[in-house]
Amino acid sequence: MVVSLEEFKRIRVRSFKELYDLVDRRLKGVTLGGHITPGLRGDERARRLMLAKLSAACNSVAEELANLERALALIRTAGGFYQEVFKLYTGLDLEEVLEEVRKSRRILRSIEGRYREGIKGARERGELASLFKEGLGRCLSVYKRLGKTVGKVKQGVRELSRMPSVRGDYVAVIAGMPQVGKSTLLSKLTRAKPEIGVFPFTTKTIIVGHWDTGGSVVVFVDTPGILDRPVDEMNEIELKAVYAVKYLADIVVYVFDANPNAYYNIDQQLKTYETVRRLLGEKPIITVLNKVDTLPGGEAEETAAKLAGLTGVKPIPVSALNGFNLDYLKKAVLEELTAGRRRPSQ
Repeated sequence: MVVSLEEFKRIRVRSFKELYDLVDRRLKGVTLGGHITPGLRGDERARRLMLAKLSAACNSVAEELANLERALALIRTAGGFYQEVFKLYTGLDLEEVLEEVRKSRRILRSIEGRYREGIKGARERGELASLFKEGLGRCLSVYKRLGKTVGKVKQGVRELSRMPSVRGDYVAVIAGMPQVGKSTLLSKLTRAKPEIGVFPFTTKTIIVGHWDTGGSVVVFVDTPGILDRPVDEMNEIELKAVYAVKYLADIVVYVFDANPNAYYNIDQQLKTYETVRRLLGEKPIITVLNKVDTLPGGEAEETAAKLAGLTGVKPIPVSALNGFNLDYLKKAVLEELTAGRRRPSQ
């Protein structure tokens, strides 16, 4: 499922301190007003006031727990890519946290019920006050115990809200090692304006651009560079690219750097290509030999032939910087995407 992430921007996950301040303000505003029959004895008025305040406090905590559960449920429905990125940012297992929050909601209602019964049965004002204070503390402690988890969820929601939404008919992920020209390619294939730098890992997260073909919208996703190493040894930046390939892509445009002075030689780039190929499964891949303008004579053809022999896929020679052959690349991408291959539901 490819979703809009606008909902994340509307979710506010409160810290315990923020919740405590909210409860304090609400309790100061709790009055019996016209809801109490005139002439009630002072003890009964105090009892009903304590019950009203306990409900206000417990309801505030319940609202925050429900809000936390909604945030986690939204991440779950957002799809594998966003779930993995959330785990990357927070170190949390989504299902475990959901169960913890749901358990906390059940505990909260149990605490509220127990102390409401206690307050109803109390005979003295001192006992009323003591039970209310204890019940209030117990209700707040339910959320306080989730403090570290709440902080991490808050961080994860904030980071996800900053990510671009990948919405379109197809998703083409641009992958490759650092400094092969992926961001430049995105800027020429779409109207996106990614930061383009001279050092590896200038791109630290996914960047999207859209191409309206006239009949469909192709979302091109620029990804951070992937180094030649096992996935379990990759850093946070590389893993975002891995997750994009694994969960978002309908097709991958894999970029090889033809420049003889490139950061990484062709053999290194081939090893990373194999990693991407395995991640992609049965989905199509198009290989691109970029920066062919830097090669003299027939070296571009020789390098392309070498890549074709080693990968089984004939690369498309391009110069992203100069715009050479990019229209042909777009045509090849669209032909692959419309050849009956549609994104599977997640």
